[in-house]
Amino acid sequence: MKNYDYFNATPETATDAQIEQAQKQIHTALPAKVVTFNPANQTVTLAVQIKQLLMDNQKVDIPPLVDVPVSYPRGGGFCVTFPLQAGDEGMVIFSERCIDGWWQSGHASEPLDIRFHDLSDGMFIPGICSVPNAVKGFFTNGLSLQTLDGATFIRLEGQNHDSRRYCSYW
Repeated sequence: MKNYDYFNATPETATDAQIEQAQKQIHTALPAKVVTFNPANQTVTLAVQIKQLLMDNQKVDIPPLVDVPVSYPRGGGFCVTFPLQAGDEGMVIFSERCIDGWWQSGHASEPLDIRFHDLSDGMFIPGICSVPNAVKGFFTNGLSLQTLDGATFIRLEGQNHDSRRYCSYW
């Protein structure tokens, strides 16, 4: 709330200020960069790339998020994995409720804490990136598993003009 005047506050402006302050504490999703990666637990330490805006409009860095589980595509007994390194970008999403009981046990559990949308309940989805880090020479004719520089790849191309399917690799 701009220009909040403590001495001339009305019940409405005081309520608005409280609501605004509460909203600033709700975390849903933020871009982040990997600081460190723990392959044994598939967790990362993250540096959030958006500053937190305080009630007085001061902007501060969010402290590093530690032991954040990494989301890899998986299902049906299969998974896709890849190592992460410092500087890799992605999105950290924050659970609606405390995930500690489920994360430690792997079973449905009651929340172990009353927190909501808390920074300590983040999960990292690697891949979302800023414009300067977009994939160069993006392959548009099918599926590509490749290095970011495009030098090494496995590609499954869609149908071409003679109805044959191709797979290329380097």
